[in-house]
Amino acid sequence: IYNWARERLTEPEQRWWLSCTMAVLALCISPNLEASGQKFRRLLLPHMDSCIRALKLQCPSYPDSVERAAEIEKFAWVYAENGLWSTARTLQSKVIQFRVKHLGKRHEATILAQRSLGYTYWNLFEIRPAIGVQTQVLSSLWWVRPSLVYWTVWPPWKPDHVPYCIGLGDLTLTLWLAGKREWSKYVGERAVNGLLKRLGPEDPKTLTAMFNLARTHLHLGNYEKSRELLVWVLKRRKRLFGLDHPETLMARNELGILLCAQRQHLAVAERLVANVLESRKRILGEEHAYT
Repeated sequence: IYNWARERLTEPEQRWWLSCTMAVLALCISPNLEASGQKFRRLLLPHMDSCIRALKLQCPSYPDSVERAAEIEKFAWVYAENGLWSTARTLQSKVIQFRVKHLGKRHEATILAQRSLGYTYWNLFEIRPAIGVQTQVLSSLWWVRPSLVYWTVWPPWKPDHVPYCIGLGDLTLTLWLAGKREWSKYVGERAVNGLLKRLGPEDPKTLTAMFNLARTHLHLGNYEKSRELLVWVLKRRKRLFGLDHPETLMARNELGILLCAQRQHLAVAERLVANVLESRKRILGEEHAYT
């Protein structure tokens, strides 16, 4: 039916209907990627695949507009959510190239796309590119206009505005994966302290930075500090997001690993990780990398 419909359309009509289809699909994807819509978004994948194939034929140098870049970025989020990180990486790289050229490297949308690409690199275990793009984000945020930043000292050698601290939190995770645990701890503490100051201890962004720091403490052998942070994060995420939210599951799994590393409460640790496994099978599918 797809082929028959396309063959009956002229090339301008094909381009017009492709634009309509991509716009409709993109509007189906919430910017917050709520866990409740994860199953629905998985159903969009074959339609997204079809659109990307058609787009490559019609406009090999895509994206060609700010709106098209935003649509492709949303597609990349869904690919990444479903563990298709290589596809997400390709789309995110194209979006960043377009935005750097047309919006500038310090534009909020450019930085958002770079953060997403950094996390995609992380999931692909491409550590050097991940650190590279995350340090680019920090470099761009360092010279944010003073009117947008609540600096208390000058010069701003250690900015602690929210976007910069979020970037530090991302870098904490990658340094941990790279085995640079002391650097990860240093960067993570700066991220947590800045977000505690600006947003408070229960904001989801602060909780993410705390989780990243807790994971670093675990692998440095600082079990009590790691446990303190993980228990705090887990309680707040359960209250804010629910028991089966992906971020709650991440904290539950990490707490199970910590208990196992401490050789304490092994039955509790087994139950925590087993429950996470069953939830991820149900929510993400048995073949997802996180499962």
